[in-house]
Amino acid sequence: MRIRGPRAPSARQTYARAPPWAESLEIGASVAIAGPPGAHAFSYTHAHYILAADPTALPAIARWLDEAPGVRANGVTADVVVEIDHADEADYPLTAHDRVKIRWVPRGSLAAEVMSVPIRSDDTFLFAAGEADSIRPLRAWSRNRLPASICGYWKHGTADADEA
Repeated sequence: MRIRGPRAPSARQTYARAPPWAESLEIGASVAIAGPPGAHAFSYTHAHYILAADPTALPAIARWLDEAPGVRANGVTADVVVEIDHADEADYPLTAHDRVKIRWVPRGSLAAEVMSVPIRSDDTFLFAAGEADSIRPLRAWSRNRLPASICGYWKHGTADADEA
């Protein structure tokens, strides 16, 4: 949930679903949000990366773009594909690099878009994270094709889903 400017609680603008704990916050309340956890970090040793995500995984993508030394210095390239529901989700601040191509695609087209990305190097790595069913086709597609880290962060219609 994003609240822009000082507004009365009755004038909230909701841009995305928020969990009940966030809905119950008073305007101006302080919260701490941590992440992405280092357990899902992946190496910076490949020549090319395909990073696929929905908005839940944007912090992980942003972290990688901010921390990946090779993108700036060693000619590493990346294709980032982000599945979104609303155009304003494409306002998420991702660090721009000359060798990184970012595509914002509508919900439901993530896997097909990723599978259409040219594999630019024999040393390409796939990172995919988001809604479990939308990234599931990428598991089979990447098997025996390229190394991958694929994580279903959440499952549509299911609360407290385990990683898929």
